[in-house]
Amino acid sequence: MTSIRIFNSAGDVIDQQVNHLARLIDDLLDVARITRDKIRVAQGKATLGRRVLNGALASSRTVIEAHDQSVRRSLCRRSRCGSTATRYD
Repeated sequence: MTSIRIFNSAGDVIDQQVNHLARLIDDLLDVARITRDKIRVAQGKATLGRRVLNGALASSRTVIEAHDQSVRRSLCRRSRCGSTATRYD
């Protein structure tokens, strides 16, 4: 792996972590609002599948490539849960 690819991969990981932290803070603020009855949560059915799998693979890509490994993915057709889809990005 060249130093430019490592640098770009590190930048991608940092960007992803910043986004995760921002979402965590938003979630904590939402919890505070919910417990104080300031907002209500609208729940529905969310399809997990590709969104969750692609996110997991993207966050693991540098480790997978660093060890010269490959990943084969497979999805079951009924991967649903009760939640909002934005929580799985």
